[in-house]
Amino acid sequence: MKSRKLGIALLAMLAIVVTTGTFAYWAGAVVAPTGGDTTTGTVTVGTGADVTTSFVLNNTVASGGQLVPSGQSGNSQGTPVEFVDLSYTVQWTEDGDQLLGTSTTANITATPSVAMVEDDGLTAITNQTILDLVVITPNVSNPSTITLDAAASTFAWTVTLTEPANSADYAVVQGATITITFTYSLDTIATTDN
Repeated sequence: MKSRKLGIALLAMLAIVVTTGTFAYWAGAVVAPTGGDTTTGTVTVGTGADVTTSFVLNNTVASGGQLVPSGQSGNSQGTPVEFVDLSYTVQWTEDGDQLLGTSTTANITATPSVAMVEDDGLTAITNQTILDLVVITPNVSNPSTITLDAAASTFAWTVTLTEPANSADYAVVQGATITITFTYSLDTIATTDN
């Protein structure tokens, strides 16, 4: 009778432990840049051709810490950050003086893309569900036009990470090197004499 009560008590305790325990997919962190939570850079467009610049998210010096999903900084080790602000100044400069005495403007678009490499440093992650976990939100004040030889314009974004849906997705993202590339493109270039 005593062993039966002990057995029931142990089963009850096991049931409580199993049902009250939770598993957080974000127990660790995706390796992200450190330094501050804002990083800046400069891009110069010379010929009007597309220009790209990249930011590697596992450089914790540049991002202020390890990027974790919103609400998960308390569950994370190290120096977690729930967002990274990026800003780049873009200036369109003339390679010569062919357009001296004119005013030249163009529409400009900045298109972000995400690439990931698993923590082995070799295996590219091509699963779009995983790549879509990195969310890049443009600042509403990003310019849509740029003027040749004018002062630089600032483009800014906020990078966040969506929590993986399951432990398998988490295992892929954890420790991955995440690279965000911005491509700046000019179109509809208009030149008028001054």
